[in-house]
Order: sequence, then structure tokens, then C-alpha cells
Amino acid sequence: IRDVCISVAEKVRLTVPDPVLEQIVTKSRGNLRRALLSMEAVKRKGVPIKDNEQVPEPEWEIYLRETADMMIKKQSNETVLA
Repeated sequence: IRDVCISVAEKVRLTVPDPVLEQIVTKSRGNLRRALLSMEAVKRKGVPIKDNEQVPEPEWEIYLRETADMMIKKQSNETVLA
């Protein structure tokens, strides 16, 4: 995944610092599509990419986690349907 991300970054003339690239590879958990989308999200935050740039978590994962937390806190039909 790291090599593919480097190759794609070179083709689009994007410099991705090693710490950011490591974050992308780690957070992708072996999913190339997720890695490429993460790299695109980091690029959208601004170029040039800083060494300490944080890779954003996909919005659907945040929503899913928040929904699961709500369901655990108050397990009722109302919460599930909210």
C-alpha cells in the first residue's frame, strides 16, 4: 500500500511526508481504496502537506461510532430510530 501511495503521489506531483504516509498506511488497515481516499483528504486540507498533518477519519466512521455509543448508553427503540 505504501508503494502504491508513493507512486500515485508522484504521478500527481504531490509530496507526502513520511510521518503522514505512515499514518495513511496504518489507518487504511490493508485497504488500498481507504489509503488513497485518506491521501486525497489530506491533500484537500492544503498543499504543501505538513509533517505533523493528521489524517482525518472518514465521516461515516465517526457517525457509526457515535450511533453505536448512543445505542450502548440508552438501549431503546427510540435511540435506534433517532
